[in-house]
Amino acid sequence: MTFVKKTGFTIIELVIVIVIIGVVSAVTAPRFFKLQNFEERGYYDEVIAAIRYAHKAAMATGCNYSVSVNSSGYEIRKHSSCSSGTFSSIMNPATGDPSGYTENTPSGLGITGSLSFYYDNHGQPYNLAGTKIGSVNSITIGSRTLQVEPYTGFIHN
Repeated sequence: MTFVKKTGFTIIELVIVIVIIGVVSAVTAPRFFKLQNFEERGYYDEVIAAIRYAHKAAMATGCNYSVSVNSSGYEIRKHSSCSSGTFSSIMNPATGDPSGYTENTPSGLGITGSLSFYYDNHGQPYNLAGTKIGSVNSITIGSRTLQVEPYTGFIHN
């Protein structure tokens, strides 16, 4: 008579592994599902996309596009006569909303600093008084810092 050795896990071993997985997931899951982290990252990405849109639109159309970011939200506008006059609202390219390319800051999201400048037809950033920006401008959205480079207008973190 030959005995065949059976291999596998016992019920006790499986229950212990399930309990350990449950404890670990209960401790770590809240870190991954904090709504504030998602809102912060989403709004940060949205602001970068809006500023990059203004940068590229200014170079593609030859018109000046202004950027304003502060604790209440952001707004992208265009010179009414392309290179002079007052800045007027533009249609939001993502939503098609004709009332303006603007968004309010999500509640509870901390923003430190502000940005207010415009891009010319070469994509160079100028302050609203018409002087080229000569140093890096930055704003902090939550724990992420966004920077706009002088001369090129490049946006990065």
